[in-house]
Amino acid sequence: SDLVALQYIGGYYLYSELRFGQGASDALAILDIDTGSVVYQCNHAPSIVDTLDIFDLGSSFLLREVQGKSSLPPEAEGAVIGTIGMIDGTALQPSEIGYISLIDYLKQDSNESRQKFRDQVLATNVASLLAMADRLGSWGKPSIAAITNREQYDLATATGIKLTTCSYTGISC
Repeated sequence: SDLVALQYIGGYYLYSELRFGQGASDALAILDIDTGSVVYQCNHAPSIVDTLDIFDLGSSFLLREVQGKSSLPPEAEGAVIGTIGMIDGTALQPSEIGYISLIDYLKQDSNESRQKFRDQVLATNVASLLAMADRLGSWGKPSIAAITNREQYDLATATGIKLTTCSYTGISC
């Protein structure tokens, strides 16, 4: 259900606010299943500060959309379908089958565990989205990574956002 919540936030809210609202080229909300980390990502956003404000309001969006409702909004139902598609992926090319099989083996992933995961996604309801909204809203102090130009960096740090400058090679900060 957490994946569905983030698919909903990324595919509906972030896409609307950042892609259409600010002209970013892409906007996503991702859950790393292996680490449990939530990642908000936006490419070519015109303002770091505005983008971070929109990211911060992701949990509020989720609460506003589902609180007090007895069933999922149509866009959230679409997020369920999108999440299943993300789990299943596309048909593999013959050259990919061996690599994917190795990764599944190393992660101890099986058809049974993927089916259990699908069942959990399909069981997503208003209560599970509200629970994720609560967890997202209770973040302490998130980590921020921004690849930007000097002008946007200066604007962000002037508002109090603490950023560290690193070289583009990532060797020194």
